[in-house]
Amino acid sequence: MPKEVKKRGRRAEKARKEEKEEQIKQVQQEEEQYQQQYQDFNNDDNDGYYYDDTNGDQGRDEEQGAFFGLVDEQELEYFKQAESTLTVDAFGSSEERRGFVSSVFEESKGKELKLVTNHICSRLIERLILLANDRQVLDLFKALSDNFSVLVKHKFSSHVVETLLQRVIPMVEREILDPDFLSNLPESTSAGHTQEDSFTTVENLFLYMVNDIKPTIKTLPQHQYASHFLRLLLLILAGKPVPSATEAKSALRSRRSKVARKKIILSGTSHNEYAEDDQEQQQQTEERAYQVPKSFGDALDEILDELFKNIDTKQAREMSIHPISSPVIQLILGLESDKISKQNPNPTKIKVPPTTLIATLFPYSTNRYKKIELDGITDKDEIEKKTKEIQQGEEAYVEYLLSDAIGSHLLEAIINILPVKLVARLADRYMVGRIGKLVRRQESGNYVVQTLLRRMSGRKDIASKIMDELIVEIKAKLFSDGNDDKTASKVEGEEINYGLIRTIVEVASQDLGGYKLSDLVDVLLEKYDPKKDGKLLFTLLNINNGGESESAALGSGYDNNRDAVKMQKALLLQSLMKASETVVELVLEGLISIGDNKENGDAMLLKFGRDSILSHVFENALVVNSSSKNVIQRRRLLNHLSKSTICCDLAANVYGSHIVDKMWTFCFRLKFFRERIAGELSKQEVDIKLTPYGRSVWKNWKMDDYIRRRRDWWNKVKATEDEMGEALGIERKELAPGSHKQDKPREDVKKGGKTKHAPFNSKNRTQIY
Repeated sequence: MPKEVKKRGRRAEKARKEEKEEQIKQVQQEEEQYQQQYQDFNNDDNDGYYYDDTNGDQGRDEEQGAFFGLVDEQELEYFKQAESTLTVDAFGSSEERRGFVSSVFEESKGKELKLVTNHICSRLIERLILLANDRQVLDLFKALSDNFSVLVKHKFSSHVVETLLQRVIPMVEREILDPDFLSNLPESTSAGHTQEDSFTTVENLFLYMVNDIKPTIKTLPQHQYASHFLRLLLLILAGKPVPSATEAKSALRSRRSKVARKKIILSGTSHNEYAEDDQEQQQQTEERAYQVPKSFGDALDEILDELFKNIDTKQAREMSIHPISSPVIQLILGLESDKISKQNPNPTKIKVPPTTLIATLFPYSTNRYKKIELDGITDKDEIEKKTKEIQQGEEAYVEYLLSDAIGSHLLEAIINILPVKLVARLADRYMVGRIGKLVRRQESGNYVVQTLLRRMSGRKDIASKIMDELIVEIKAKLFSDGNDDKTASKVEGEEINYGLIRTIVEVASQDLGGYKLSDLVDVLLEKYDPKKDGKLLFTLLNINNGGESESAALGSGYDNNRDAVKMQKALLLQSLMKASETVVELVLEGLISIGDNKENGDAMLLKFGRDSILSHVFENALVVNSSSKNVIQRRRLLNHLSKSTICCDLAANVYGSHIVDKMWTFCFRLKFFRERIAGELSKQEVDIKLTPYGRSVWKNWKMDDYIRRRRDWWNKVKATEDEMGEALGIERKELAPGSHKQDKPREDVKKGGKTKHAPFNSKNRTQIY
């Protein structure tokens, strides 16, 4: 990597020194802010990542676990300064940073337990883990052994343990690929290190940690800190993709943990200089699955058996709807589902073992009750009574999941991960026939129905029933109290679920072969564009033909509620355009009518293309097809877009640049507009190249060839259009209706009885096309 160019001289040296001092002051100010945040978190009794513990009085109550001692004032000052140094990252070279990290590790020898349970030092240890080499990571892992069962329940050390596991699991894989991996590491400098330690494998270290936490495993799922560690451990043991240690937005992290991780992942800590090559560095900084030994699978089975030992259906259901343990249950259900699918290759003959968590939660649908609950009962009346109780209990449980915010997330996960046969059984028993009622539950059942429709796309018998009910419900929503403008506006803004309609459109067009798609499109057009004269764009997005909006759809201000509805409408319109050519024609007609406005048509088109949401509608409307109407509409719209005030301004905009890129294909067989746009872009070369978006447009339009090698540019145009024509089924000789006759590449003329080629005319370059 090239080094930064540095100025020489005393003034430059003084400037660099002042810059470093300014960075140190900024870090100190941030530290003061952290102290205030810790105090606020502690006073509010929040479950944040930090709390006010300046003197290291960690782990004093029963919930926090054992007490490992205080970090004295002098040590605390040293480690705080070390963290500030790593944060500023003012090292002169990589060797200097590695030496500093090694010195901090040496200073922490014998103090690891009290450091990881201190709110300031735990952040430092996490940062060191990300920068440490493999030997230093393993030494820290050994130092924490025999205490993992306590550390994973601690407010601060639990995060350190998670980061440590994410660094250790790649070593397990490298040990499998290279049996001599551990022996090739440098000698440990830990106190008490013996020759016997050199033969300890990373696999054994990891399994020793698993055995350490096994006696307390039942308490982890509902623990607010340990539950995150448990989910990570299950992923590792199952060989599933593990989030990167440097990823702040991991799904395994809590909201506050994500904020804390962003403060740790600063300059210098996202790149491990001890990685042997770029591939290893990439593996350490991305989510991926690692190879694990067979013993990890056995350890996973033991943990799951211990977790649900002597747990009945009632207790399992209580865990599944608990705010903390519910994500753990979702993960375990996914692991069980994968195992069941491997054991039953035929998806039509899925058998769920009665001892699994899936069968415990749904004993009636999985027929578990016949082997467990009814075991030993011979009286028919008693069997019938018990069966009815089990069925009613399961029905009540599913109903609760459909109406509860946490439960609906669990049910969505269940629908996505369980075998299709079992999902179809649950849907047919508890959801089909009442879909309309469920989608009215905007915060719960609505999302479950969308997930169910996507999952059942392969079962057309059930998907068709769901679609029939949804079409009826949507039509009733769209036309309820339609005569009253105020009521209609209220229904449209608050009750109509545009996300649900978009899901129906996508599933119908992509998975169900267009089932009920035309009926849905007709219902929407009847609501928003009954005359089919191009009003769809304005009525659906609430803008007039001048581009202005009652709800400030093109305004510069940002409003969460308003923009959320606006986003859903825009996404719905994009899905409709992908599914129906009629909708594309209506949207194009609407864009043309905006441009035809003589007062401010160009300004409104420009504003439309620069909008962060509506620009996507604009871009997806630039569609080419073989119809004659499409050719005419393209010519009319390009007549506006080819103006320098529009195409050049859009090219330099973060959102509009995508529209100009799409215009490259939108000019299919319309070479006059293509050359006109290229000419306008070439005139504004300097302004366009000032932004990265403009440079991207310049490259995609091949403008360097246009300016310097015009013949090559036209050859590339011809190759692009031949490829598009082949995809659209339009031959080169076939002229689209309404288009002009194509010019020949060159024209032969006779002069003096000999045939000569017409000279190349720089003013009319189209003749070589």
